[in-house]
Amino acid sequence: LDLTPKEFALLRYFMTHAGNVLSQEHLLEHVWDENADPFTNTVRVTVGTLRRKLSGDASAPLIETVIGSGYRLIDHEAA
Repeated sequence: LDLTPKEFALLRYFMTHAGNVLSQEHLLEHVWDENADPFTNTVRVTVGTLRRKLSGDASAPLIETVIGSGYRLIDHEAA
């Protein structure tokens, strides 16, 4: 799996918070630096790219969008 450093950091953060809904603001604060522009779409773009790179089974996505809240890494083993 070929990930950029930011994609890897994002995946690692999702993995340590699996099952939790993480808002874009939360991800900007904890994965990007404190100077990140809160109005940027960089989180959405990076999550989308990471989701595509991880998509082995489209019927069981690893990262889901929780509309109005953020993103969640699905723990299929716990389900």
